[in-house]
Amino acid sequence: MTIAEAIANIDAVKPNPYSTAEKTAWLYTLDGLVKKEVLDKYETDAVLEAYSPDDTATVLLIPEPYCKIYEYYLAGEIDRNNGETALYNNDAALFNSAFSCFRNYYNGAHAHRGNRFRIL
Repeated sequence: MTIAEAIANIDAVKPNPYSTAEKTAWLYTLDGLVKKEVLDKYETDAVLEAYSPDDTATVLLIPEPYCKIYEYYLAGEIDRNNGETALYNNDAALFNSAFSCFRNYYNGAHAHRGNRFRIL
């Protein structure tokens, strides 16, 4: 999924006043979390450079079928910034569940850094 696709998806289901630049920054924050909390723990050479609002063709780090995580995260940021606590809590629950599924998938599919063997 690209930055443009993630932003188009959230704008289609949750109209909002936030700019592409703001949503791009939120996506960069999430991918920074993904890199630090998931990818860096495994044998990967993932590199994360700052996202530019003009470079909406950039491919985000989380692969299909887990891309819904981006929509949940953006929805949460929108609702948090709008002061919609109940909606934010729903978004956070959806995000946490989807992120946990992604992390579990990644844990099972990749060898942990420093391990010589992967236990199946």
